[in-house]
Amino acid sequence: MKVKSIILDSTAVGNLENIIGSGPSCIVVKAPAKAQQLFRDAVDAQLGFSQETGAKYTALKAYFVSLYNNADFAEAVDESLESTRSYLSEGMAFRVDYNSIMDYVMARCVRLCALLVSKKTGAVLLDGARLVCCREENGQTVIDWNTTDDNIRKSIPQDRLSVVSAGYGMSAQGYTVNIARGGADLMATAIASVLDSPEIVFYAADDRIPSVSELSYDEAAHFFSGDDAAIFPPAMWPAVKKDIPIVVSSVSLTEGVSTVISRNAAPQGSGCITGVVCDREMDLITVYGTGLLGSVGISSALFGLMAKEGINIRFISQSSQEYSISFAIRHSDSGKAVEAIKANLSDNHLLSINDLMVLNQKVCIVSVFGDRMKNVPGVSAKVYAALGAAGISIVAASQGGEELSISIVVRDEEAEDAVEALQALL
Repeated sequence: MKVKSIILDSTAVGNLENIIGSGPSCIVVKAPAKAQQLFRDAVDAQLGFSQETGAKYTALKAYFVSLYNNADFAEAVDESLESTRSYLSEGMAFRVDYNSIMDYVMARCVRLCALLVSKKTGAVLLDGARLVCCREENGQTVIDWNTTDDNIRKSIPQDRLSVVSAGYGMSAQGYTVNIARGGADLMATAIASVLDSPEIVFYAADDRIPSVSELSYDEAAHFFSGDDAAIFPPAMWPAVKKDIPIVVSSVSLTEGVSTVISRNAAPQGSGCITGVVCDREMDLITVYGTGLLGSVGISSALFGLMAKEGINIRFISQSSQEYSISFAIRHSDSGKAVEAIKANLSDNHLLSINDLMVLNQKVCIVSVFGDRMKNVPGVSAKVYAALGAAGISIVAASQGGEELSISIVVRDEEAEDAVEALQALL
């Protein structure tokens, strides 16, 4: 049985029949960013008793109708939005937690997307939140895989077309919960694994697809590291476990634009480097000073601060003298990161008051990766020589111990030149 994952934007809707193709398949649907933002705007307006509440819901309905102008679907949208407004009214009356409200409402958003596919194609509609059984461990939402796998086997028909709303699960108490980042992708790969699918296809915009026809699972983990990637790398593990190929294909159905991810991908290109990726909108924070020298637990405490603030660290580099630690985070997170570190710059906290912190704003992380880089002398020399010849100043650098990638921090204005210089090595 085929398993396919789509983000239900206008391009996907326009090409839906060709994407689905013939034969039984399961279509896993994610909500586009536009729909999610419109839902959030409507919720925030209603919770804030805004006079714009009605207009927000009108805009929300107009968006879905613009995707599929069908009377039955428009009526279903009306019913769903009215039910959402009633739920929010009850939530305010009973002082329901805001995050719980948003999980419930955003699950409704993706269900509307799945409903559109069902109405347009006649597919069996399945509520993904009722397939995924979740529980809380140490403050984190985790999936009960045994129960979830049973639900998938029992609920998804393998002899016809079905559509599943993705990204949300259900707690043992009956509450809708967000599976967290990459949850929708994880649902797709989990369904493919449980149903023993020959492959799983993720449809994405052309600029989100590698320019190579094949990648290994390890190489894909490096290429799809960005926040807007076609697939969230940790979500690949059910497919990796079952050795199921993952295909990333053009949602616009552009001929020849696709990449197959598998365990034994054929080598791409003539060199040992397979690809180059660039993560933008980053800031680099460097903490240095004598207080770091020989101090056990500094890294743990420093990164523990970031974890407490919910900040994801994308790059780490530490000098062998233990004098400095540098790490890159999203620019949007740097304000609270800096404040958290400053609050711990004292004799009684994380760092000594004599230690210093430097914030380099507007940097990019440019990375080269490839399975064939391992145990090959001279790769780093070629990378740094290429950047030097292009006049690129390196702010920081780090190589993974698995020898499959080298990451280099450069100034934002030099990122494009850096990528061009490194792509010449492919």
